[in-house]
Formats: sequence, C-alpha cells, structure tokens
Amino acid sequence: MARIETAEHYTTVEAFRAIIRTRIMRLTRTEFLNDPNDTQVWSQFMQKFVDANQQHIAQTVNEIAGDDGPQLLQLYWHAPIEGFMTFMQQRIKLYVLALSTDEDAIPMWNYYGYGGMEMSLDLNGFMQDLQGQLRPGSHEYIGASRVIYVDRHANIAKARIASEFEDFLLADTNNLDLFTADRQALAARHQPTDVFERTDLGQYIDDFIESYIWSLRYLAKTRQLISITTTPVEIYTRLFENDTQAVGEYAWKKDLLLLFVMLTAAMKSASYRYEKEYRVFYFDASLSETPQKQEKFDIQALSGQKYLRPYVELAVPHLSDYLTGVTLSPQTQNLPVDAPVYLDVIQSLLRQYGFQHVTVGSSQQQIRW
Repeated sequence: MARIETAEHYTTVEAFRAIIRTRIMRLTRTEFLNDPNDTQVWSQFMQKFVDANQQHIAQTVNEIAGDDGPQLLQLYWHAPIEGFMTFMQQRIKLYVLALSTDEDAIPMWNYYGYGGMEMSLDLNGFMQDLQGQLRPGSHEYIGASRVIYVDRHANIAKARIASEFEDFLLADTNNLDLFTADRQALAARHQPTDVFERTDLGQYIDDFIESYIWSLRYLAKTRQLISITTTPVEIYTRLFENDTQAVGEYAWKKDLLLLFVMLTAAMKSASYRYEKEYRVFYFDASLSETPQKQEKFDIQALSGQKYLRPYVELAVPHLSDYLTGVTLSPQTQNLPVDAPVYLDVIQSLLRQYGFQHVTVGSSQQQIRW
C-alpha cells in the first residue's frame, strides 16, 4: 500500500470541474512536463556512473563469465548497458500525474493552482482505483513514489533515494504492491532479499548492471538466442522481454528492471525540492507498437507559442470515496463574490455529481496582490 497516506493535487478551475464531472484523470507524457529536463536527470547520472566504472564493469563481466570472459565482454561492449537504458527510454512511454505532500502551499498555488483548487486524496483508495483500470493479462503498470531531488553535481553513487526498495509502489493487474509481494514470496522460499533492502543509488545501479550481465550470459550461452552478430536492438528486446517475464526466485530481476523504468520519471533537480512532489506513473511495458492506452492530445501555450501535448486518461470511478477535501486557492479571496457563497457553489457542484461527503474550505494563506 502507499507509504504516504494522503497527497494534494493542485489544479485549475477548468480541470477541477472536468475531473468532478467525468471522474477521469489525465497523466502527461514525461517529455512534455512543465520542466522537460525532468526526464534527463536520471539518464545523465546513469551515464556518469557507467563512464566512471568501466573497469569495475569489465571485472564483473569476467567474474560472471568465468572461462567465457573474453566472449561475454565482447558481447557486453557490443550492447552496453547505457544503450539498454536509452532503448527503454525510447520504447516505453511514461505518463505522470503530479501530486504534493505539502498542504495549502503558496508555491504550489502559484505554479499549479492558478486560482483553482487543491484536491486532497487518500492515496490507498486512489491507487486501488487506478489499478482497476489496468487490463487483465496486460503489461500495464501503475507506480508511485516521492520525487527524488538530486544535485546534478553530487556523487551519484552516494545519493540516498529510499529507506528501502519498497518505498516505491508499483501495481500490476494482480498486486497493488508488486515489490512487497515478490519480496515476501522470496523470503518464504528462503531466497535472498538483499536487492529489496538497498538505500543508495549506487547499490541499485550495481545490482542492475550485474543483473544485466547475467541476463546477457543466459541468453547467449544457455538459450543461444543472441551473439555478437545480433543487433544491439534485438539483444535489448530479448533481454527486456526475458527479464520482465521473470518469476519465482528470479522475480527480483523483473522488479529491478521496472524500478529503473520508474526512476526515469522519479528524479528531479534539487532546485524544485520545495514542491515536495509525489508522482503517480502509468506505463505499458509490452514494447508493443499498439499500446493498451491510446494517447490523446491537448493544446498548451508557452510564451505565445502553442503546441500539442500528449496524455492518457485513467478513470477514477470511485473518486467520491477517497476525495477527502477541496480547498480554494487564496486568489479566490479577490473574486467579486462573497466567500461563503462561492463555497456553497462548489459544494453544490460536488453534490450534483455524487460527492456527498467532501469538505470544502478556503485557503488559510495570506497573499499580496
């Protein structure tokens, strides 16, 4: 279940009304977030880590390969892990909904509220509702985590990103908390669960690189599905499909791979730490040309320039069960309407669409005009 119990969604008046009327949430594709550099932080750090640890990686290849070291090392340089990371980012589209753990916060009103509303959500109910939109038997996932704020100039290996693996919530069609379920299954079989107990990003990356090399060896030597003559794209495709189908004692390989997909959208520059952001992710890990959720497009404007922004819609049919409160932006204090009257109007809108028990109030922030 979600490690954070409640979170806030700051949104405009127009978006608030649409959510209440339709019970549908929009998740924006990561490349089109307000700060397009968001999705570059993780790949930049990963590249720096790999560049600084080439000798260590070569040593790991030789340790895993044994007598086959030269052949496996040649295969690794043919299809290195940084190429695999780029492959995943290009093939898997990530969609994000931004929440915050900061209530009635002036920065969030300024950047996202636009004179609108703050919707307080019980996250357990919210995640269960979103999970219900995943198609049985698909490779769709709903994820959630605190945003990891990092200094671009910091030592990436020392970045503390979690108290443990399970700080990241990931749901598939069968499990609301896939990582915990797989960890418990391994523990029940008396299998090691070390990979779920990491705290520093360097440890996660070491595990991921080692898992990648083992998979290369397995596909090349045991399955004989890849070789030095196989194109890197075909190697990456086979390896991705192999690891995302891992079960039983190897389920951790799937979990680690999916965690690295999530990290693309979970890391952000420390300059935005004040936002206290909590992100919800949706992605389809099938590598299919025909994804389960069809993209839609709205029109955005920036400095007079209009552009199309892709998003997906996820229904939240039980929103009235876990929308616990609505707070009006401090800017509404300047409306040509008495505050109590406006609060009654919002309450009336909510009741009209089946939200009978939602508390509505005004921001307690004082602002300058």
